[in-house]
Amino acid sequence: MTAPAPMTASTVADLIVDACGIVGLVVAIAIVRRRDPRAASTRFVRLALWLTAFLFALRDGAWTTGSDILDRASVACAALFPLGVLLATESTLRRHAPRALKMFASAGVALFAVNVLAGLDDRLPGFYVLLPAFQAAVLIICATLLVQGADEALSTAERKSVSRIGWAIVIAAPFALTDFRSLVPDAPVRLGALGALLAITYWLADSASVARQRSLALLSVRLAAGVALGAAASLLRSDNGAADLVRLCAVAVAGVLATGLVVDLVDDIFAARSSGLLASLADAVVGTRDEMVAALRRQPLFEAAQRRDETALADFDPDILRAAFARRRVWRLGDRPWGLAASDPVAERIESLLATCQATHVVAMATQPLDILTIALPPVATDPEAETAIRILGRILGSDVRTP
Repeated sequence: MTAPAPMTASTVADLIVDACGIVGLVVAIAIVRRRDPRAASTRFVRLALWLTAFLFALRDGAWTTGSDILDRASVACAALFPLGVLLATESTLRRHAPRALKMFASAGVALFAVNVLAGLDDRLPGFYVLLPAFQAAVLIICATLLVQGADEALSTAERKSVSRIGWAIVIAAPFALTDFRSLVPDAPVRLGALGALLAITYWLADSASVARQRSLALLSVRLAAGVALGAAASLLRSDNGAADLVRLCAVAVAGVLATGLVVDLVDDIFAARSSGLLASLADAVVGTRDEMVAALRRQPLFEAAQRRDETALADFDPDILRAAFARRRVWRLGDRPWGLAASDPVAERIESLLATCQATHVVAMATQPLDILTIALPPVATDPEAETAIRILGRILGSDVRTP
């Protein structure tokens, strides 16, 4: 066993970034497994993620203990990585990769792994240049197959998912090259784990165009936050140079991305355990109108909802209200004057009704006779999901529902 690597600023930054990468990879595996635990197409993808996390763990162990065994095991694991990516590519595409690529990858993995385990890597000139070149070649070919080679047998959604995996590999590949000191000897910090975090954060984002824009915006915010934190931390010392700034920013960005993935996993777990607003609404669409209203009130957002019949609405001119609800089922306080003149009787009655009931929405369940539901949403609960749920509620309660 050799002496452990000295705990320089660069080594500490490498260890922290790798630790964040391990956390992010394990969380990504858990997220994928939760979303589709029986999918055969992601089995080898998860294997590749485990292999990457294992590589980072071996490398950190080698740096902290100075173990030659762990060091050689980490290099051997790096040599195996292209084969894992190739298997994941075949599994995702649901077809075999070109025979020449399989032979090239298998021969390369065998050659490099055997040389590492036999201790010949340090004796072969250019070994630590050929290994990253081999990795890069396999990764680029696999990424090309994924981005452009999705089979027509796959659905549109599956082809988009396959393409995202390809682009994730493209994102991670340049960062992985900084892990080889033979190629980038003056790199302030190894960025392979940071590249992995960026890739899996991008990959796990939704594939719909609107959702993709949202996910890219969130990723940009996380990156900006990490860079800002790193830059702010560098101000704590006046003698920090450019290399220190890069290290601090890399550590902060890795921490923000890993934390974001953990938050996503926790959110998934709680979302699965608790019924969401739209799910509660869907579950409530059973039975009579009374049963539906009772079921809705069990949802915290609607627990203060009040039902009023035509007798309770006598002071608001039921005939005018009937005409208003024939025009639209849901009236929202934030939309006033609802495209009407302020002096319009309909606008006056609806505004007066909302003010009297201290409500933000009124939903018509029936017009003959009048049967309405007033809802008061707190400002913090007024989000697109809640508004969508109330619009759906108006359609459901005003449609073919069995009366008591």
